[in-house]
Amino acid sequence: VAGANKGLARALELQDCARDICVVGHEANAITAPMLKGGILNFALAARPQLLFEAAVKSALNAKATGAILDFSVFTLFNLPSWSAEPVMLSPQPARRQA
Repeated sequence: VAGANKGLARALELQDCARDICVVGHEANAITAPMLKGGILNFALAARPQLLFEAAVKSALNAKATGAILDFSVFTLFNLPSWSAEPVMLSPQPARRQA
């Protein structure tokens, strides 16, 4: 599952079948962490967002693929990373013009 995590959670709750289905999600963040803790999501495949962003920027600046190998992990309610609760800012703040 990717992108529609809240909708999936609501659908599983409404159908009362969250415990009957093994759900593997994508990302460990402020949306998926409560789903893991609540038993709606069983596993989440994730990599630290900042590392993904940095690799993408480096690749774009070099105008070619860097071939970077990035680690990802499988998370459950028992091993959520501390960064899963942090808000993710993937785009840099626009530069402010000086008056």
